[in-house]
Amino acid sequence: ANANANANANANAPIKENVQPPLLRAIISKSKGGGVVQNCIDSLSTKNLIHSQPLYITGAGYKTMKLVLGEENEGLWFFPKPGTSLWDVAAADALLRVMGGRISDKFGNDLDYSKGRLEADNLDGIIACCDERLHRTCLALYNEEKWDE
Repeated sequence: ANANANANANANAPIKENVQPPLLRAIISKSKGGGVVQNCIDSLSTKNLIHSQPLYITGAGYKTMKLVLGEENEGLWFFPKPGTSLWDVAAADALLRVMGGRISDKFGNDLDYSKGRLEADNLDGIIACCDERLHRTCLALYNEEKWDE
C-alpha cells in the first residue's frame, strides 16, 4: 500500500524540466588571481564549465579542504606556479581521489610525496579539481590555449 501511495504522490509532483546543477566555482587567492589564473577562469566559464565569479580563499590547505567539502560548489583550484608545498595538499589529494577528483602539477603529473622536507615545494604548481573530467579538460585547455603566455 505504501508503494502505491508514494507512486501516486510522485505522479502529482511537478515535473522539473532541464534542471541544471549550479556551476562549479574556482577558488583563488585575491593576490594571485590575475594573469594565467584569470585566463583559466575566463576560458572555462565561457565554455560554461565553471562559474565566472571565483571564490577568494586564502591558504593552500584551506583551498583543498573547500574542494573536498564543496559547500559553495567549489570545484577547481588552478595555480600553475611555484608557491605551495606538497604537505599543503597531501591529505586533500587522497580525499579528492576517493571522491573522483584529482590533484596534479601543471603538466598533469601526480605529485611526488617521496621527496624530503627540504624538497617539498610544488615548483610546477597545482591543478586540483573535485571532478577528474574537469581536471582533464582544464589541463587540455591550459596547454591548447597557452594561458600563461
